Amino acid sequence: MIRVLVVDDHPAMRTGLNSVLRREPGMVVCALAADGAEAIAAVEHDPDVALVDYHLAGEDGIALCQRLKKQDLELRVLLYSAHARQGLALPARLAGADGVLDKGAPAHDLLEAIRTVARGDSVFPETAPELVRVGRSRIAEHDLPLLGMLADGANRDEVSLVMHMQPGEVEARVERLLEMLKPRIG
Repeated sequence: MIRVLVVDDHPAMRTGLNSVLRREPGMVVCALAADGAEAIAAVEHDPDVALVDYHLAGEDGIALCQRLKKQDLELRVLLYSAHARQGLALPARLAGADGVLDKGAPAHDLLEAIRTVARGDSVFPETAPELVRVGRSRIAEHDLPLLGMLADGANRDEVSLVMHMQPGEVEARVERLLEMLKPRIG
């Protein structure tokens, strides 16, 4: 049974997702949350997957993803956003998300994405063109290897080891990169 935490600031979206997920064999909604504070509190319900909207009141889904991952390293996070095509995949990877899916995707794709991240795999749109674009424009040359490793799915411990950096330095550089790469959405 896959336990899902749904985080969306729109009540109608939470209700709709709750309805779809409850009808799916092998899935159960263990909690609904309207914002980051409710989502952090809902981790006590032991979800396997957090389905998180990008655009939330008070903070974005990237920041919430980071907080959720720090609270529960086993929790899988799937960002579910109407803005998934607007440069969200790369910052989502940096934040530790396990996938990104557009809200316009059919319900079947959503259910499959939840199953995929629940079993430990990831679901991301292609990031190579995005990586090339931002690499040429905004990223310092010394951060490109770090960005490339994280975009390829390396974890922070691997980055620290390969790049001979202290974990705190990796975190600080990731935070800087996230601030530069986060999409600025309405």
